[in-house]
Amino acid sequence: MIRTLQHLGDLRRVTFGHMPPRHGLRLLYWFSINCVKFCWDGSMQLQCVPDAGEFGFHHYGNYENLFPSLRHQGYTYFVVGNLNCQTHQGSQDLPKYVREAYNDFIDSLDRNRDRIIISLHRITKLIKDIYITEHLPGSGDFNPYGTYLLSPELIEDIQEMSLTKFLISTGCTYNFTNELSCQLRARCVRND
Repeated sequence: MIRTLQHLGDLRRVTFGHMPPRHGLRLLYWFSINCVKFCWDGSMQLQCVPDAGEFGFHHYGNYENLFPSLRHQGYTYFVVGNLNCQTHQGSQDLPKYVREAYNDFIDSLDRNRDRIIISLHRITKLIKDIYITEHLPGSGDFNPYGTYLLSPELIEDIQEMSLTKFLISTGCTYNFTNELSCQLRARCVRND
């Protein structure tokens, strides 16, 4: 069973994107700010075009049956977060703050593990669910114990924050040694 994260503090207790070269927290911030619009009734509408591969979005088949079946519901799964521009060209349009650890840690198996998966209604573009997940190290399989459903309230909370405040609130700070060269050093503050 997939657990639900309700509050910012819940993100402190998961490994998603905390230590560079992991990029999940920055990806989640970007996604919440740029891709989700709340409608008057509280529903979430996607502001990107996943079918066109925008920002590296692509269809996710749920072949591992990690997520609930969407058969005959009008919804489909899409995933974003693969930073490999050779396989997902649109990911090069993600902001620098999401991509930089991927570019700086070429030899690390941890540099491209984090993903966001959404269930999206094909016609209305309404998002039913938002999940965060991670690949098992050195594998293409997702970690069922590192997969979480995010509450709409959590997304709303993120939308009201700056990137710096969000990273501090989730227990992780990234410090840059040289803005021009984008050399990254990290210090992760975790309060478990």
